[in-house]
Amino acid sequence: MTNWQAGFGGWRLVSGTWIGALGLIVAASGPVAAQDALTTSPPVPTERSTGAAKATEPLDADENPLDQDTGDLVAESYQPKGLDFGSFLLLPSVSLGETYNSNIYATPDDEKSDFLTTLGAKFDLRSRFAEHELNTMVEAEHIWFAQYDENDVTNFRGSTNGRYDISRDTQVKLGIRGALDHEERGSSDAAQGEKPTPTNTLGALLAGETHLGAYTIGVEAGATRYGFGNVSTSLGPDIDNESRNRTEYTGAVRGAYEFVPGYAAILSGTANKRAYDSDETFGENRNSAGYSVETGIGVDISKVLRGDFLAGYFEQDYESGALDDPSGPMIKAVFNWTPTKLTLVVPAIERSVVDSTLAGASGMVRTSYSLLVRHEYARNVVLRGYAGYFHDDYPGIDENSDTFLVNGQATYAFMPELDLTGMVGYTTKESSIKSLPYDQVVTTLTLSLRF
Repeated sequence: MTNWQAGFGGWRLVSGTWIGALGLIVAASGPVAAQDALTTSPPVPTERSTGAAKATEPLDADENPLDQDTGDLVAESYQPKGLDFGSFLLLPSVSLGETYNSNIYATPDDEKSDFLTTLGAKFDLRSRFAEHELNTMVEAEHIWFAQYDENDVTNFRGSTNGRYDISRDTQVKLGIRGALDHEERGSSDAAQGEKPTPTNTLGALLAGETHLGAYTIGVEAGATRYGFGNVSTSLGPDIDNESRNRTEYTGAVRGAYEFVPGYAAILSGTANKRAYDSDETFGENRNSAGYSVETGIGVDISKVLRGDFLAGYFEQDYESGALDDPSGPMIKAVFNWTPTKLTLVVPAIERSVVDSTLAGASGMVRTSYSLLVRHEYARNVVLRGYAGYFHDDYPGIDENSDTFLVNGQATYAFMPELDLTGMVGYTTKESSIKSLPYDQVVTTLTLSLRF
């Protein structure tokens, strides 16, 4: 699941109807991901000091699993130098992408295909302090549809994250993020209006971590505001998405004990409160509070294998007696295996509960299995592949969905300032809910210019 990642550098939100494609240009994700509770998993390393392949977090079925700035994947010698501002380095970039989507509305029948053109710009300001850290990112994109131009959207995103080093073993981190975005058509909660549902998000997270010999203790607290705009329909009245507006509060504590070098016992707990503006969201009071407790083993074996295997229990209690309170066993396992310095393999399994506004359903219990493989074919050529299977249960309505997706991507860097990425992806969703199944093929070609 996507969430506030290590160092607060990895937040993403949904963007229009370009699942599995245009995320090659700027960061994006699905609306369900935006509803996830705070994670306490350790950071998945984005790169290793030996120059091994870079990693990514496991993603859910509404996200682009290969989503990452394309140029960040190639070797250091093909990275742009940036603009020097003393203690800061500015990395601007612009991108132009062309995409074919076989089913832009993600519908089970009467499929509509179209070509999309995306122009994106990003400014990434990174600190170069001897201690501490302060980074800021802003990005914007506009998406044009060749035929169904009522789907044209403009999105803006920004984030600032900082780290204050109290000592070598103790750090405090603060992250702030915001976005004006649009909801993915293929999401289970998407209101199928004439235009994509506009969304706005504002969140903050405060975290701290300290190392005491073989012990590590971390705490986090955050709040995120989610807003949804109304959309018109061809049948008459607007869809009242504003009743979905809510604020989510999260907290977590995590402890680890390294009983032998490279192996640690882990115990963590999370809590959340989800407060909706309206007492009735599509006829239901969806205010709730929940928690999860998990324990397991963390592994960090040299530069070859790193990750967690955790199991536990979750529960989400709704104020409305008409909604079931989902609960049950949970699992979270993510490993980064680097068999060679040029190849990375990331298997992941997760079971958790997220919010849903489907009528009668009290959330969504998702079990996901995924595998990402990245290989540095040459210093300027990177290949990536991803496969994922996601099973969703909707407590209260006895319905379920199954989603399978596979994507392949190749990035070729002509020089540090210019790279080209091609991708092809296929998604299929089966569901007992008649409006949710769909098949979708997406291909894209993106040219990125970085400074």
